[in-house]
Amino acid sequence: MIRVKDLESSFNFYCKTLGMKVLRKTDYPEGKFTN
Repeated sequence: MIRVKDLESSFNFYCKTLGMKVLRKTDYPEGKFTN
């Protein structure tokens, strides 16, 4: 798990620049975090 402030720019960096893949993303809107 990696916690970030800006999801879109972090996604671009980790996935497009470093070539990593998102294995799982779960949103928790009431808790204001994702897992």
